[in-house]
Amino acid sequence: AALREDYGIEKDVARHLRYNYGTIALQVAELALAEPERFLAADGVFRRLHPLHAPLAAEVAHACRHEYAQTAVDVLAHRTRLSFLDVSAAAEAPGPLLG
Repeated sequence: AALREDYGIEKDVARHLRYNYGTIALQVAELALAEPERFLAADGVFRRLHPLHAPLAAEVAHACRHEYAQTAVDVLAHRTRLSFLDVSAAAEAPGPLLG
């Protein structure tokens, strides 16, 4: 509930973060708020890797900084699993976020 109430995160994204990160989900939200120009849309909504899927852009930074992810495959396949959920969406993930 804290993700939705305290951070205004959409329901499907909050569910995704809780399932994948547990109590660390709040750290992902805080990371996004610390760098709003990268991780929040102009309207303050948390930026997703793809509009149809729950993984957030901030998860890329979290994976690189705290989980030793080093490549786009690390992030898209092993951390967010977006490449398994939707190959086309993973291919469309914003290049600058994936370095």
